[in-house]
Amino acid sequence: MVVDFAYKQRTRANKGYALRSIKLGLSRKLIYVSGLLACFSCQLDFPEDDWQSMSAADSPQLLIDHLRRILAQTPLDILASRLLQYENLLGVSKQLFDAYDRFIGLLANEELRKHLEHLPLENLETDAVYQEGRSIRHAFGDALAKIFLTPGSELYNLTIKYGVF
Repeated sequence: MVVDFAYKQRTRANKGYALRSIKLGLSRKLIYVSGLLACFSCQLDFPEDDWQSMSAADSPQLLIDHLRRILAQTPLDILASRLLQYENLLGVSKQLFDAYDRFIGLLANEELRKHLEHLPLENLETDAVYQEGRSIRHAFGDALAKIFLTPGSELYNLTIKYGVF
């Protein structure tokens, strides 16, 4: 995703940078985190003994079927359904979905979207629309960091064990 962003930035001479940078910080992160949660679901949805036998080379079909069910959902549904299982994450989940809702509102406003598509790179720091999009992007990223990188939580432990190399 980042390589694609850099390629488009170079080949389009920064045209559309403002909109792409906001989208990269939200929709691309959502896609990434939903895939991460799909992977984590193997550990979260099955007892350790079941997980070990399902991941064995001779019987992976239950695991494959489980992943297909998870990945048949939209990225937003994957994230929402998992976060609903953690009562202690309700506040930060609200922050996350509020930011995403604001992002969708920004994209749905044709005038603002076109403004961002045509905003010159040198005007980013002083443009109110871009600054709002950047604020939304930061709120979304901050919420994800709290959810996945707060020490001691189950999702933190899985992130450290499987999401970081």
